[in-house]
Amino acid sequence: MMPARPLLELNGITKRFGGLTAVRDISLAVPPGEIVGLIGPNGAGKTTLFNVITGVHRPDMGEVRIGGQRVDRLARYLIARRGVRRTYQIVRPFADMSVLENVMVGALFGRSEPQEKAEAQARAVTAFMGLQGREDEPAATLNLGEKKRLEIARALAADPDLLLLDEALSGLTPREIDTACETIGRIQTELGKTIIIVEHVMRAIMAISDRIVVLHHGEKIADGTPQAVRRDPRVIEAYLGESA
Repeated sequence: MMPARPLLELNGITKRFGGLTAVRDISLAVPPGEIVGLIGPNGAGKTTLFNVITGVHRPDMGEVRIGGQRVDRLARYLIARRGVRRTYQIVRPFADMSVLENVMVGALFGRSEPQEKAEAQARAVTAFMGLQGREDEPAATLNLGEKKRLEIARALAADPDLLLLDEALSGLTPREIDTACETIGRIQTELGKTIIIVEHVMRAIMAISDRIVVLHHGEKIADGTPQAVRRDPRVIEAYLGESA
């Protein structure tokens, strides 16, 4: 049986900002259906890599492929149409809009769906993310955990193939983290999504990821199973510490 074509391929990605090299020669292949944890110290290049994948920044070297097609010279909305969506570390919903309206924005961005179809999709995703009964409430009334769920719902509403989660667990209580991890697992298994998650909550990222990629000073220093990465001396020295 032939292995599946990678959904996402990064080939030799380098991105510079003036004299600073934020990421250097990063290559990565992510097959469909995998959860990849992306970890590393602050400033390691994780968010920059997300921004390159989604078209916020164009790489200085290298290429990004989605489903085998090169996308790193496309506009952001065209990359979104190729099935890529992301969340942000700092959640900023449209505070005066309802929960449902916020999710509908995600369903409509970069697409030409009829409003009725977008609303039906938004309602289904809102329920999946545990926000049923809150659809008509202003997004400003949600607590942080609920806003994090809303942020993921907005991304899911477009039915993406690749979901990029940027610190979706930060600021949550231990119970909320456990619930969020369960939900991310369901996004993979029930919705069939491929996920890359940037996270600093190590117990969570190690538990939910099929594979861990570690960045340090803009370079990839490890790529393997959570068990292998946890034992990697380079990762321990650079990020995890002796207690990992």
